[in-house]
Amino acid sequence: CPDRAVALRSVKRTLAFYGRMPFYNRLFARQGYQKEAAGITAGWTKGDMNAAAEAVSEQMAEQIAALGTAQDCRKKIEEFEKAGASYVILYPTAIDGDYDKGVRAVLEAFAG
Repeated sequence: CPDRAVALRSVKRTLAFYGRMPFYNRLFARQGYQKEAAGITAGWTKGDMNAAAEAVSEQMAEQIAALGTAQDCRKKIEEFEKAGASYVILYPTAIDGDYDKGVRAVLEAFAG
């Protein structure tokens, strides 16, 4: 996604969605994101997806996901590989609510 703010918002919503599940919420907390995990839970407890997504810090989103332009994402994936990742899974997210747009962006950026 060429618009970093849109990409960040999308990643935060995706992480908040996963963070509502106890397994992932505990995983986030164990990775040092206790405050974010608690905020995600609080948001979902109120039934407020936006509050849950806002609980995801920019730092958390940037450390867990590859986001931004195609070049930014390729660089982040290289960092994951250098850190020892055996497999990197590309998981497209909706761009401004449009999942197909997210899938197309990933395919265009990484299709060989």
